[in-house]
Amino acid sequence: MIQKPLLPIFFLLVFLLAETFNVQSQTLPPPLPPSMDQRIGRRVIPPLTTGFHSKKFYKEYDPSGRNKQIVIWSNLPRVEFVIIGWALHGNRTIVDPLRLDEIFQEQHFTPTYTSADEEGVLRSSKILGANAVVFAHTTVRREKGSSPAVFNMRVAVWEVSVETGEVQWKGTAVTAYPGFTPEQALSLYVELAIAHALCRVEGGYQWIESSIGIRGGCKKDPGV
Repeated sequence: MIQKPLLPIFFLLVFLLAETFNVQSQTLPPPLPPSMDQRIGRRVIPPLTTGFHSKKFYKEYDPSGRNKQIVIWSNLPRVEFVIIGWALHGNRTIVDPLRLDEIFQEQHFTPTYTSADEEGVLRSSKILGANAVVFAHTTVRREKGSSPAVFNMRVAVWEVSVETGEVQWKGTAVTAYPGFTPEQALSLYVELAIAHALCRVEGGYQWIESSIGIRGGCKKDPGV
């Protein structure tokens, strides 16, 4: 969640992220973010990713985003900003975090920003009329004695239905990231985790992992 003194910065970043995502899509089906291939193999070492979505996710998916209200819950503000940009690009309505804070107080719920929050966040989101919650959890650890610095980073992003409690989709990205600070790679890893989770393999697409010199992503399967 975002503290009240940070709200002006928060809304500025929301606007900037919305503009960033408002670019021409490549071969990715909606609501995926645009390809980030131009950043692979330059300053960022691509991660290993995993992802899946439920069989009924795209059957119920409305590209217009009508009547889709979501809550975003992340243990890192920077990751939250990236997910906000993705959500706005998909025409989703984001529940005001201040309203969520009010419900927390009424429910006497104190968030810990760990996996233990999931039940309380879902309960409060249902009171606000949200359809789903997008959770994100990021861990960044520096390996002891590493020189240059090596950071082990893992990003997990998943969406849960408020009504049923079922996981709609989930993506992860993990790597050992030497040299640069993790913040330089964090937004790309979030985007790739979401993209892998939402890659429409049942619609003739396949996920290809990126590596140095290889542009991966969600690509049209030539064999279909």
